[in-house]
Amino acid sequence: MQGKTTQCLELFYKLAKNGYPCDEFTFGVVINALCKSIKVDDALQLFRVAVENNKLKPDVTIYTTIIDGLCKEDRVKDALNLFTEMSNKGIVANVITYSSLICGLCNTGQLKGAMSLFEKMLEKRVSPNVITFNILIDSHCKDGKTDEALKILEEMIQRDEKPNVITYSSLIYGLCHSNQWNKATELLNDMTSQGISPNVHTFNILIDASCKHGMFKHANELFEVMIRRGMEPDTVTYSALIDGYCLHGQIEAARNVFESMRGTGCKPCVRTCTILINGYCNVEKLDEVLPLLEDMKCNGLKPNDFTYNVLISGLCKVGRIVEAKQRFKDMQAHGPTPDMITYGAFIDGLCVNGCISEALEVLHMMEIGGLKADIVIYNIFIGNLCKEGKLNEAMEIFYNLSSKGLQPVNRTYNIMINWFLKNGMVFDAQKLFNEMEERGVSPEDHTFNIMVQGFLYEKESHKVVELLNAMNKRGFLPSAQVVSLMVILIADEPNHETTDVLRKYLLNETKTSKQ
Repeated sequence: MQGKTTQCLELFYKLAKNGYPCDEFTFGVVINALCKSIKVDDALQLFRVAVENNKLKPDVTIYTTIIDGLCKEDRVKDALNLFTEMSNKGIVANVITYSSLICGLCNTGQLKGAMSLFEKMLEKRVSPNVITFNILIDSHCKDGKTDEALKILEEMIQRDEKPNVITYSSLIYGLCHSNQWNKATELLNDMTSQGISPNVHTFNILIDASCKHGMFKHANELFEVMIRRGMEPDTVTYSALIDGYCLHGQIEAARNVFESMRGTGCKPCVRTCTILINGYCNVEKLDEVLPLLEDMKCNGLKPNDFTYNVLISGLCKVGRIVEAKQRFKDMQAHGPTPDMITYGAFIDGLCVNGCISEALEVLHMMEIGGLKADIVIYNIFIGNLCKEGKLNEAMEIFYNLSSKGLQPVNRTYNIMINWFLKNGMVFDAQKLFNEMEERGVSPEDHTFNIMVQGFLYEKESHKVVELLNAMNKRGFLPSAQVVSLMVILIADEPNHETTDVLRKYLLNETKTSKQ
């Protein structure tokens, strides 16, 4: 298709160069070809010139073609501006125009804007078609708004637009991912009762969801149903099964599916191999990974960034730092280019294995390469420096974050507060805890529990109760470890003044919970 589009454009440019006149149909074909070749700016320029020279009369088809092209490039704002221009010229938008814009808004996360345009479409008495409804249903399901998606389905049926396999597959996806299994099954039955056969994509959704929830018997039953219906499981089907088994630590079952896949002639893709590699890394069977990696290369599959990320992380996890370094060097030499996740995994692995100075060198290398370290990477350094007993160095990094354009997050504060308390620096911990909200970072339940635990070790019961009351107001509960410490402290020093405060608090909480 791309080759024919290129030929079309070359022929047009030859005609124009030699002075041959072009009619409106030719301009329409060329503008469409430019949009499909992701050259929307060229299409728009040609459109403007042709209109200006009276070679082309703008109509809804031409405008919609360019609007659709802009939306496919995620230039929704430009598409909406063109839509306004079209409306101002008295050209009435049709269902394709609206559907293109609604799709563009949905794809850029502007679901509210998409629904607003849908309402406007209805006001203008432009009837949505099955494509329009499918776009909205799919977007709502992917956004976790399955109930709203079901309401759109109801409206679709009321307007005599028949749902198709795409409609039902989107809804089944949404229901499965919101753990509404009964509704998903009902919908599947409803779909088949209406003579709409599930396709491979529908089965893949159901198999994937079943596997992720450890329902392997159900997943295999679905797999058998697929085959009985004459459908060939594809790489997505097999990858879903392998991923499910790996997630639940059943690596041998995952490998059996992988070998079965190859036996049927369905070739594993990079993603399938990477899922299995990740599974082996998670159960620390790295000796199985390297032959698999070589097998990938022999079959013409080039490991991608995700493959390297899981491999480097897995090697670091079992302390095979030399091999992790080699894989990192392979990436730098042959590609793909290491990304933030790669650097994060490698830096974390080096730090965990006591190679903090080397990790700092990697950080420096990363920044020279134009990647700016995020707060996650600095959290890795701060946490590991604290574990190594280098609190002063961790503090230096922490207090210099703002100079790097970064702000501490909950995780950062939790690390520092925890280690301040472990080192008996109660005043510093309290100061940092108070500073959190001043900087717009609201302490989470874990932060409160760290503070309570620290004050319990210091036997500052009044502070403990003060924090517990603050937690209660926010709907946070003390952790099992905090409650255990409180009980131990009361048992060890039953007559102490500080423990009396804790006893009264616990008794009061018990009465409140019974009410």
